[in-house]
Amino acid sequence: MKADFEPPGNTIFIALGTSGYNNKPYGWARSLCSIAFFIIGSFAFSRIYKYLGGQRRGVLTGSFLFQFLCVVVAASIVEGGIIEGS
Repeated sequence: MKADFEPPGNTIFIALGTSGYNNKPYGWARSLCSIAFFIIGSFAFSRIYKYLGGQRRGVLTGSFLFQFLCVVVAASIVEGGIIEGS
């Protein structure tokens, strides 16, 4: 039987990093950065939706387009060899 709840990976990596049991010296910093930007992005998009009216099709399309562009830029940076991927 599969558990209904699986612990989020980033919180586990932060806990391992702060306890000293992580193999990567600054792996916890990536996880902390990821959690922080998730919180900032959630707050920013909720404010934008509230201001522009979140039920409108253009607002949702613009949000998806912006998020898609962020993923494309991140993938391009890794694939272009600008930073090292894991």
